[in-house]
Amino acid sequence: MSRFLNYFEAFPTLSRRVASRFECLEISQIQQQEIMAFLEPISIKDPETYEHSLRVGLLASSLCEFMNLDPSAGFYAGLFHEIDKPKVRFVTLQKKEVWTPDDTEEIKKEIMSEYRMLCSHFDLVAEIIVWHHRYQPGRYPAKVFPPLNDYPESTRVTLPIFGRLLSLSDAYDAFHQVDDRHAVMVPPSGESIKKRMLKYNSDQKLFIELAYREKIFTTRIHRAPTETSVAA
Repeated sequence: MSRFLNYFEAFPTLSRRVASRFECLEISQIQQQEIMAFLEPISIKDPETYEHSLRVGLLASSLCEFMNLDPSAGFYAGLFHEIDKPKVRFVTLQKKEVWTPDDTEEIKKEIMSEYRMLCSHFDLVAEIIVWHHRYQPGRYPAKVFPPLNDYPESTRVTLPIFGRLLSLSDAYDAFHQVDDRHAVMVPPSGESIKKRMLKYNSDQKLFIELAYREKIFTTRIHRAPTETSVAA
């Protein structure tokens, strides 16, 4: 059974929600196949992290839409933000006890691999994912990489915003873990998760409250998800 508590209702299923988002954003079948090919290794190695990526993609897309930013960029960034995880040891991915500095370093060292993997196909998405790491505890990398392209100023100034929205989506979903890196070993309540979101993202309290008001985030928790593949 998944370690994640489900804040989505059982229907539509996670796979249907993702398929619907593809359709809504008018993403072609060819590009959908390319996206799923990138995601296949993590779906095989760690279905729970794969599902986490799908949920974060849906959340980030909705937050971007709310902010009148490109929802496709948020969707792709959420889907791909764990794409480096197939190179991480399975024992680390599945760890249930307290997260250690060594575990964090193991994850960090794959960020350049993740960046290189995406930059040739999804350069803007690669930039957003790097920025989202900068808003996490123990922010990394120490310096932001130079832009991959000569983006217009209107694009460059939004990269940190996209990254912040992705980091909020990532944190919100991660806080629904029963045994996450903060050693939460009993199922948290929706209200306790909201309090953690506000505590650990104190610079974004107003925006987080708005996300809850707009029902992008919710304090409702449903049964633990059982679906393990979007291909179903």
